[in-house]
Amino acid sequence: MSSDPLLSICIPTFNRLHYLKEALSALMPQAQVHGVEICVSDNHSTDGTAQFLEELARGRHSMFRYVVQESNIGLDRNMIVAIGMGKGQYIYPIGDDDVLPCGSLTDVLHGIEKGCDLLVLNGWHTTPSLNRTRIHLPEKIAGHSFTKPDAAFISLWDKMPFGSFLGSRDCFETNYFGRFLGTSHAYTGAVWDALADISRKKGGCNVICMDKPTVLLRGGEKSWRRDAAKIMLHEIPLWFSLLREKDPYSKIVPPIMREYLKSQTRFLALLQFRAINQLANNDVAKLASACTPLQRKKMALVAKTPKKLARILVDTTNVLRALKTYFFQN
Repeated sequence: MSSDPLLSICIPTFNRLHYLKEALSALMPQAQVHGVEICVSDNHSTDGTAQFLEELARGRHSMFRYVVQESNIGLDRNMIVAIGMGKGQYIYPIGDDDVLPCGSLTDVLHGIEKGCDLLVLNGWHTTPSLNRTRIHLPEKIAGHSFTKPDAAFISLWDKMPFGSFLGSRDCFETNYFGRFLGTSHAYTGAVWDALADISRKKGGCNVICMDKPTVLLRGGEKSWRRDAAKIMLHEIPLWFSLLREKDPYSKIVPPIMREYLKSQTRFLALLQFRAINQLANNDVAKLASACTPLQRKKMALVAKTPKKLARILVDTTNVLRALKTYFFQN
């Protein structure tokens, strides 16, 4: 019988001690009851996170472990370190600001017991104060399962990076991460690569989408938003490009990537980047490498727009949308 825990919850963190405390306060009592391992990798925070983790490690939770990086190693690598710390049969990477309310871990473990390669959790998107706004998984996906990685990808590619999921240890083998480094989504690329290999070996895979919401997915300010234009316009298209090199994704990824770039290069979307002082003139050549000529022209035009004007245009559009919604509803 394996001495490894059934589940390791792996948390990368950086300068969000107030959120991390809240997340661990809700999680640790549940983890103690169920024998679930918790692993935290602090990406050289400057807000007292290391001291907090040291104090927490002195407690009675024998399955809590942490590391503190000597310097900031970037989002991708910190996530990979956190995942690599886990000894569980299943690995659950989760954001430091997401919360598993009391009783939720029981539901997650019941989901694992059904037997799966990948378990996609349902949850609530919330405000920063955890007021619930909308369900993460739409009805056509919640409670459903997939046996082929390409079918799963078509339905789930945009639900995993911005949601919550866990997978068998096979989904997080270190050899899958390397080629996706620099995409800010190396761990999800690794999972899709692994599912393709699992399916090839077994003649299929088991991807389960939970129906019951279990996790609170906190909205609000995210550290990655400081590089939102680079991530959304360059790194995610790069992630798509790398993924399409592998069967069974070669045929399904290109049309999804085209639709993704179309949505990200709408004038309003580009103006939103410019309004937060991103998408500067000298960024366009690199950021537009995967775009069509027309999309490049739109990016170049918006890059010349003064930041204040972009902010005014975005705010005005949002006000007009709100008014339209109000009058139609009343």
